[in-house]
Amino acid sequence: MTTSLASANLRATRFPWLKTPHQELSSIVTITVLDTQDNPPVFNQGMYGFVVFENVALGYHVGTVFASTMDLNTNISYLITTGDQRGMFAINRVTGQITTASIIDREEQAFYQLKVVASGGAVTGDTIVNITVKDLNDNSPHFIHAVESVNVVENWKAGHTIFQAKALDPDEGVNGMVLYSLKQNPKGLFSINEQTGAISLIGQLDINAGTYQVEILASDMGVPQLSSTFILTVSVHDVNDNPPVFDQLSYEITILESEPVNSRFFKVQASDKDSGVNGEIAYSIIEGNAGDAFGIFPDGQLYIKSELDRELQERYVLLVVASDRAVEPLNATVNITVILEDVNDNRPLFNSTNYVFYFEEEQSGGSYVGKINAVDKDFGPNGEVRYSFEHMQPDFELNTITGEIRSTHQFDREALMRQRGAAVFSLTVIATDQGLPKPLKDQATVQIYMKDINDNAPKFLKDLYQATISELAANLTQVLRVSASDVDEGTNGLIHYSVIKGNEEKQFAIDSSTGQVTLVGKLDHEATASYSLVIQAVDSGVVPLSSTCTLSIDVLDENDNSPSFPKSILSVDVLENMRVGELVSSVTATDSDSGDNADLHYSITGTNNHGTFSISPNTGSIFLAKKLDFETQSLYKLNITAKDQGRPPRSSTMSVVIYVRDFNDNPPNFPAGDIFKSIIENIPVGSSVISVTANDSDADINGQLTYAIIQQTPRGNHFRIDEVRGTIFTNAEIDREFANLFELTVKATDQAVPVESRRFALKNVTILVMDQNDNVPVFISQNALAADPSVMIGSVLTTIIAADPDEGANGEVEYEIINGDTKTFIVDRYSGDLRVASALVPSQLIYNLIVSATDLGPERRKSTTEMTIILQGVDGPVFTQPKYITILKEGEPIGTNVISIEAASPRGSEAQVEYYIVSVRCEDKSLGRLFTIGRHTGVIQTAAILDREQGVRLYLVDVYAIEKSSILPLYFNILDINDNPPVFSMTSYSTSLMENLAPGSAILNFNVTDADDGSNSQLSFSIASGDSVGHFDINNSGVLSIQQPLDRERQSFYSLVVQVHDMAPLPASRYTSTAQVSIILLDVNDSPPSFISPKLTYIPENTPIDTVVFKAQATDPDSGPNSYIEYSLLRPLGNKFSIGTIDGEVRLTGELDREAVSNYTLTVVATDKGQPSLSSSTDVVVIVLDINDNNPIFAQKLYRVELEENTLTGTDLIQVLATDGDEGTNGQVRYSIVSGDNGNEFRIDSVTGVITVAKPLDREREPSYMLTVQSSDRGSSPRTDTTTVNIVLKDVNDYIPTFELSPYNVNVPENLETLPKVVARDDDQGLNSKLTYVLVSGNEEGAFILSASGELRLVQSLDRETKEQYVLLITAADSGKANVQSLLVKSCIT
Repeated sequence: MTTSLASANLRATRFPWLKTPHQELSSIVTITVLDTQDNPPVFNQGMYGFVVFENVALGYHVGTVFASTMDLNTNISYLITTGDQRGMFAINRVTGQITTASIIDREEQAFYQLKVVASGGAVTGDTIVNITVKDLNDNSPHFIHAVESVNVVENWKAGHTIFQAKALDPDEGVNGMVLYSLKQNPKGLFSINEQTGAISLIGQLDINAGTYQVEILASDMGVPQLSSTFILTVSVHDVNDNPPVFDQLSYEITILESEPVNSRFFKVQASDKDSGVNGEIAYSIIEGNAGDAFGIFPDGQLYIKSELDRELQERYVLLVVASDRAVEPLNATVNITVILEDVNDNRPLFNSTNYVFYFEEEQSGGSYVGKINAVDKDFGPNGEVRYSFEHMQPDFELNTITGEIRSTHQFDREALMRQRGAAVFSLTVIATDQGLPKPLKDQATVQIYMKDINDNAPKFLKDLYQATISELAANLTQVLRVSASDVDEGTNGLIHYSVIKGNEEKQFAIDSSTGQVTLVGKLDHEATASYSLVIQAVDSGVVPLSSTCTLSIDVLDENDNSPSFPKSILSVDVLENMRVGELVSSVTATDSDSGDNADLHYSITGTNNHGTFSISPNTGSIFLAKKLDFETQSLYKLNITAKDQGRPPRSSTMSVVIYVRDFNDNPPNFPAGDIFKSIIENIPVGSSVISVTANDSDADINGQLTYAIIQQTPRGNHFRIDEVRGTIFTNAEIDREFANLFELTVKATDQAVPVESRRFALKNVTILVMDQNDNVPVFISQNALAADPSVMIGSVLTTIIAADPDEGANGEVEYEIINGDTKTFIVDRYSGDLRVASALVPSQLIYNLIVSATDLGPERRKSTTEMTIILQGVDGPVFTQPKYITILKEGEPIGTNVISIEAASPRGSEAQVEYYIVSVRCEDKSLGRLFTIGRHTGVIQTAAILDREQGVRLYLVDVYAIEKSSILPLYFNILDINDNPPVFSMTSYSTSLMENLAPGSAILNFNVTDADDGSNSQLSFSIASGDSVGHFDINNSGVLSIQQPLDRERQSFYSLVVQVHDMAPLPASRYTSTAQVSIILLDVNDSPPSFISPKLTYIPENTPIDTVVFKAQATDPDSGPNSYIEYSLLRPLGNKFSIGTIDGEVRLTGELDREAVSNYTLTVVATDKGQPSLSSSTDVVVIVLDINDNNPIFAQKLYRVELEENTLTGTDLIQVLATDGDEGTNGQVRYSIVSGDNGNEFRIDSVTGVITVAKPLDREREPSYMLTVQSSDRGSSPRTDTTTVNIVLKDVNDYIPTFELSPYNVNVPENLETLPKVVARDDDQGLNSKLTYVLVSGNEEGAFILSASGELRLVQSLDRETKEQYVLLITAADSGKANVQSLLVKSCIT
């Protein structure tokens, strides 16, 4: 660019803010513009075309390019940038001259397109240089093989073509045109086509010649002419005149489709009458062998070449040809029909891996949901499909034959959303064929979406909305937005709002879509202070549903009203245990003003609370600030002031009186130390024993106490307590012999309300029972003994024993002989030893003594017994049996007959015989008076209740019989008076009996005598005490029996006082006697064990073997072995659990798998050890908790998908499915693409596994994808699996053909016939990339023709002088359905 000067007139104008006099100035300014290199070099031609012959010398001048620029002082340099990868050309950087830099071979590359860049400093320009390489004849024709051979038959006629010679010449034009000739032609028998190279016969061949050597010459048409040769060996063979013949016209074979590859299954047989190679037969399959399924060996043996599949093709008709090996072979064909027999090798396949059905809610059970379908390509039962759910489905039923899914009950979509979080069911269905030996299966997922119906009305968030608005609010002020929701979906949940009531003044409007209420009128507080608008929300269902709410709008006023409390005094009760910070009460004042005028702040302005209370200034809520103490202060008075925020503010005050109420925070308190009290036995029932009092510092009912005895040891109701005063009274007769100590637990409870808040204290009271001399000594030793008449004086014959259950002196016994032969016998006063005092007289036979036993109590009590001493003799009565043996049941009542014995005089006299028991022994141990015997009858009866379990099973009773002489009877008639009391044979009785004895059973027979006569000796029995419930009864015969069923578990011991009195006629006095009866109930196994352990337990599935799962516990109220419990499992489940027989510990004995079994029901049996035993059972459910021990396994390891490359973004391609046998988060599967998607063209739904297109796809850029999809569960230590998804893109016709050069500029000689071939590129596949070329315009003279393949040829000679340039318009179009074409402008210059 040249340097230039520019001038301009600049006028300076005074700006008004400049304080200068108003004036104008002018001057001349010269601006010099400097040149910069901002114009790129421009070539003088847009494109250059040069022609060069191949093999020219290095440095050969090809052509020159030239570029110029408008900038000054710019040096231009040239550079070849592209199109010369092999460095065939060089360019002079300064002159632009292009020369050869290497030997050019047209056969390697016939055309070069170079890009030359001209650089002028920082800017550049470029151009295209096309270089066409012309051919030279530098290549000879070339045969593929140097030597060839061919077989011919001797009878071939002249003209028969026997061989096709082929030579190639890479040169072009005439240089590459090949002509053929015979250089050596034996006997002139052969000829060759000059153009095609076909060799044929021209004479008869001689079989005897064997072979002929023919030399063939191939020459091109170039200058100089180049050529090459090769040798053809012709072998002559005999005539083949017999074709092969098969042994059958056709064959039919049946084989299993599962036959393995390479197994032979049939052999065909053909014969040929020719000899030699003409009779040798080879077999081949020429038709019907689809998929190359079968092969045939040369001997005709058919075999399976590739795997068979009946489902792809069930029948093959093979055409097998048998050919001989002659030069001109003959053949025969036969049809072989191969029928494939089905095997169950195809599982049923669902037509979709994921079914989606939409089911309208509220339909009745049994409604049609959808239908699944699976196809099994097998035949017969192998192809019969049955459908089922993988897991039992309570909500749907599946027709096993048709695949129809129907509902089992009515559904509510909204309830499902609440319960499950989604109104969709995901089911797994199984399709199973009926094949043998093992059916095959497929599975698919069925997703059932609940379609909504309009069954839910819109629901407002509130039934009542409240809003305030100033009376001065401007028009269109937004008041409040109401909001309703409709759990329906779609249009059923689309809500419109309207005001249906309360807007008669038309002051408000509501947006039908948003619910926004807006002021559209002018408000006046004095006219209307508030509005109540009824707003309706209507959904858009076909049958719309609606609901309403109320919007209360308060119109705000100026501050002309003081706050107002609803009352002047408020009384509040609080508990003293109220926590600091807890709400005491709330006061609320109202102010009819609005805004700040009604913004009230609360404060405590006068108080005696000493900071005990605080108030929230905003809410008026009064809170406790310090802990209360009822005993310190029980009343507080607060003045509460409410002040608004108006200007000036207005206020009012009210009083709050707070009463502190006592809280039950103190438990009752007994005095320290244990309490002991002594009482004497037999004190009257109801006697006061002791007062037990506790203190409670609480007030009112919190401090009022009641008392109760919650436990007495021993059991029974021997004492009661006054619940108010705490005084303990006797409630039953107290017998020290029953218990000498009672331990009571007294409970003092306050009367707080509610009952659950009551507090209590316990106190142990020990009552000692002091003895009274209320028991007479009872003789327990035998009342007879046998003595040797010759016993020494001073010898102890026996020890007399009497027992007294009293204690101390009351129970100490002294013995004395009060009647009888006191000179012959003496008794030790303290030990009871009976000794011989003088010699015994053998003739006397018996001595009778009356012995007394007297206790040492202050009121001495005495009992007597008759003691008979029998002198042993030799001629006494003889028993009828030397030994008596009998069996006696234990537990029989006293007085039960055991056995009757009899003795008689050996002299046969009628003298009376008396019987005496002298000892009762067991295993050489002497026992007491367990039996009595009728002195004259010989009947032995029980004197105590016997118990076999106490260890005594056999008693040896020694009985003596004495014969007395007859005595002359004397009769005296003495009138009786009632001067004798009834006398019990024993003063106290004790017995034990089984608790299950039936009512009416006799347990004791009292032997009571009365020395009086007549009615004075008649007796009446009764139970005086100890049986308040009436379990026992006694009749006038003295038999004590059971009246009501007994239960040892309720009461195990009874202490009865049995009373007897005579029946002397009144008004005469009657005598009364009593006896103490102690009854102990023995346990019977009548109570089965009762379980107290829980019936549900949980256990993780990875719990180690031998872990205690839970402990079974049962109790049995029986005692002894009847209460001993053993545990067992009724039906052990799969050897998974065992139970400890004694401790009841259930242990794990086998590994658990929740996915196999998720819970176990164990039947635990508890059995006591009674005879017979009793048992009970309970079912314990063991829930197996899941651990994350299963991988989410994909249904397939490889998925294949084909899709069009123009598939839209967001389109679902395939759903991968992985299942995880775990549950909860351990079984929730999430999906991700971990590799193979570098461009993020795809995405996967992490929940459903659906893969969709994320970005536009382009097959020409990426034809296929191998995605690695990972499934992972949501456990704490996630487990994973992977699968491969192969996505293949199918071509669509989306690529426009592109010419390699456009436009083409070609310089040709005017007499040239062939022009360069036009070439376009289309990156599509198949027909979409197959291009056809059409000459559209520029050929009006018809000088050119264009083939469909793009070859442009001249059909008439060009004459540059007539027309020097042709501009041809050529289109390239692909063959796709929606073909795309491209235009090419080609310029031909002659």
